[in-house]
Amino acid sequence: MSTTTTKSIQEIVNPVIETCRDGEAGFNAAAEAVSDESLKTEFFQYSRVRAGFAAALVSSLQRIGQSSSTNGSLAGAVHRGWIKLTMLKPGDNEHAVLAACESGEDSAIQAYTQAMRSPLPGVIAELVSNQFKIIKATHDRIRALRDAVQQK
Repeated sequence: MSTTTTKSIQEIVNPVIETCRDGEAGFNAAAEAVSDESLKTEFFQYSRVRAGFAAALVSSLQRIGQSSSTNGSLAGAVHRGWIKLTMLKPGDNEHAVLAACESGEDSAIQAYTQAMRSPLPGVIAELVSNQFKIIKATHDRIRALRDAVQQK
């Protein structure tokens, strides 16, 4: 594999890894901000899933002899939509928390969609595609929860 190809794979996958790490931190913050125990549990589960996604992506890069260079940044987190969740505090209303989660998930969908439009080796392409399905389902679940809370 040439350096250009390798660099391209890293450039494609690293934003997805950063988004997963943002999601991990964001869902943890969301869990800490809500009082509803079932919602708290659900957010912690989403956080663990995002951590697993990031680890799987890093591992897949390592298997092809590459490393991830995801340092992330505050500006990047703002762009990826998850920064609102780091500003949450216990007692914020559930609608605001769910709206912030949905914003982060919107960014995750964008990152995954962009990665899936790019040339990736088969195993990594399959991993990204499988993770995207879960990201999309989570997004839809968050939106439904947000809408249900708004109607109360």
